[in-house]
Amino acid sequence: MFCLTTEGRYSAEEASQLLQTENMKVSKRTVNYYAFSKKMFDITTNGKKCFTTVELDKLRSIFLLKEYTNYTLEQIKVIINSHTIEEIKEICARRVSGIRELNSNLLQDFTPRKTYVFNPYFPPKVSEDSKSEQSDGNRTITINEDISLVVSQKVNSKKIKKMISLLRILEDE
Repeated sequence: MFCLTTEGRYSAEEASQLLQTENMKVSKRTVNYYAFSKKMFDITTNGKKCFTTVELDKLRSIFLLKEYTNYTLEQIKVIINSHTIEEIKEICARRVSGIRELNSNLLQDFTPRKTYVFNPYFPPKVSEDSKSEQSDGNRTITINEDISLVVSQKVNSKKIKKMISLLRILEDE
């Protein structure tokens, strides 16, 4: 199927530029990667300007799901081809809401021992009585009486929050 008109149709370069105006970090190469290499969605037309608003919404959905979920590309492929972008935005909003609730519960349940007090907005700080124990450069973060994390100084607070969230999810199972 060849397109006789290019109105409302975009090349990969134009698609990437349009998505960049929406604060998405996406290149022409990335657009082509998802569309043609990974075959994440069907392209409805052939030729240079083969991306329509439908394909742009699929690309937007991929970036939303990659940012707000831990889904694999195969899972994302199924979701973007069976849901509208509005439904995908709702999935992501529920995910963010769930994480906020999880972090809120985490902070309520968190009972530090003598090592670190975990605050999701600031990196953990060493308490005075644990400095001597941390000479190897590792940090110990106590989640509860059963779970403690030992992480190196290279692990930032964002990764620590993610690990703690995962531990909480596993603990609930």
